[in-house]
Amino acid sequence: MLIFRELAALVHGTVGLRLREQDADAIRTWISQRAAEYGLAIASYLKQLREGSHQGRFEREQLTLRLTTGETYFNRDQALFALLSRELIPMLIHSRSDQRKLKIWSAGCSTGEEAYTLGMLMDEHATLLAGWDVEIIATDINSEALSIARRGIYRDWSFRSMDNLQRQKYFRPNGRHWEIDEGLRQRVRFQHLDLFSDPVPNLSVGVAGFDLILCRNVFIYMQPDAVSSISSKLSSALVDGGFFVAGHGELLGHNLPGLRTRVYPEAVILQKKNRAEACARHSDLVVAAPKIKSAVHSKELKSPKPLARRMPEKMVHSRADDSQADFQKWMIEAWACANRGQSGIANDLCNLATAEKPLDPWPYYLKAQLAQESGDDSYAREMLDRVIYLDDSHVAAYIELASILDHEGNAIRARRVRRAACRVLSKMDSNERIRPYESSTAAEMLAFIELHLDQPSVVGLTGKVDYRHEIAHRVHGT
Repeated sequence: MLIFRELAALVHGTVGLRLREQDADAIRTWISQRAAEYGLAIASYLKQLREGSHQGRFEREQLTLRLTTGETYFNRDQALFALLSRELIPMLIHSRSDQRKLKIWSAGCSTGEEAYTLGMLMDEHATLLAGWDVEIIATDINSEALSIARRGIYRDWSFRSMDNLQRQKYFRPNGRHWEIDEGLRQRVRFQHLDLFSDPVPNLSVGVAGFDLILCRNVFIYMQPDAVSSISSKLSSALVDGGFFVAGHGELLGHNLPGLRTRVYPEAVILQKKNRAEACARHSDLVVAAPKIKSAVHSKELKSPKPLARRMPEKMVHSRADDSQADFQKWMIEAWACANRGQSGIANDLCNLATAEKPLDPWPYYLKAQLAQESGDDSYAREMLDRVIYLDDSHVAAYIELASILDHEGNAIRARRVRRAACRVLSKMDSNERIRPYESSTAAEMLAFIELHLDQPSVVGLTGKVDYRHEIAHRVHGT
């Protein structure tokens, strides 16, 4: 069977994704099972996986689903949608007033919540868009997710960032679920598309000429060359002046010809240059984080002083070679800024760190803590999910994710996450210190979590009990 290097090259070459070492055995087993189901030798099945046939496309879809997660919900990243409504949509309406036409693409739409959120956004501007031709296209590689999207029936969990008034306006009860308004459903066209393999732009299927493209939480799973290839495709599918929105920090460090950055507090937005600008000298752009303001001279409003954080000791004391010296420097300063209440600077430094080492979980972990302190549990949960994807032994991420899930009323998943933390801790040396809770050992933390398995998590953020202090009190009697 394939060794890891060969398996990683196969995954990279067929679907553009990174293969984590902890997923390798599961993928080998899956390949063996698929080959057996078709009565094929492994080599023959791998040949089929690479083919452009319908069956080859289906197998690549199945492989992709085993290496990615499709979680989404309405109004995911409320700050971004507020930015779209307040700034970008009005700009597009003004610039397209002669054509009276807008075309929008939700790329990697999963079960459709983002695409329908865009439909609601257009409805908010219905007066300005009266008589306009507004087209929303949503694509994904997951055929089952697209079927769910077309039905437009969702559970309560999809509405965790939507207020009741908005839900009542656009949905009607359907048993224990909610069904989307038929008029809104008709506004969105869902279709199957493989961003990695399929041609884009593609006029024959209408995937071209977009004024706005959202492709969020897709690039995090991909190899750098696949990110560059897909982002280049998406850029080519934009009209001049069109906007391209990726997930937070997903395109940092990537060369994106023909695009300029527009930096807002909520997000970095990319805009397609016109032909004259694109042909000008220095037109190619490497997306970078916003400039860091001096910690001494910054005039940003400071949030209330948070609990003092300790940067993980193994990170502080590890010997940094040249390739990670900048990463170490940025992360040390980011933790220091976070402890001083300079959350904006800390976030910017985390963005620089992820551009240098996109697979390191610690910048995302710190961003999750900062998000919790600002009251954005939704973004914090997203960052913690990313931490666990990158490092499925990251105990602190499991613990703090469980706390957020408890707060959101999702007790079932919170319990599942705490159980995952227990499994990790049970495999560790009992005396190993847990980052960043350096004063607590694996045995102490395991005993504490098991004791509270059916109770809400306790974490030292946003008014919750400090986990480190609680463990010290319960275990050491201090």
